[in-house]
Amino acid sequence: MSTNPSTASGLFSVTVTKPGHGTVRVGPFIGRWTARGFAQALDHSIRHVGAPADTTLDVTPYDQQLPHRCVPATDSVELARQMDQEPDHPGPAGYPDLFTRLCAHQGWETAARAWLEARSHHAQTTIESSATVPPPTI
Repeated sequence: MSTNPSTASGLFSVTVTKPGHGTVRVGPFIGRWTARGFAQALDHSIRHVGAPADTTLDVTPYDQQLPHRCVPATDSVELARQMDQEPDHPGPAGYPDLFTRLCAHQGWETAARAWLEARSHHAQTTIESSATVPPPTI
């Protein structure tokens, strides 16, 4: 009997199947219950964020060979980096976007605060990096 190494190590994904829009995997999560909690919170968001009709969510063993969207970071610096790396795809094709995943992961109030802090950090970093660029010489 062989076991999936991810299951043995306790790593799981939430698989989001969107009819007509493909499948998205989010993970890894440490522990099946953590993944289930995320899936349940994400399921509640489906009605409010424009997920395609008949979207399904499943907890599956994490497979590092498959592409995954990240679990949102809990600190503003890392979350700002994730904002830069993940393009915004509005509508059903982009579900679940980074903010929706953040809400599912941390709850709406905490997610909103973290999002604002990350945007502030991002804006500050942009200002600082543009200030260090020397002006062009004439």
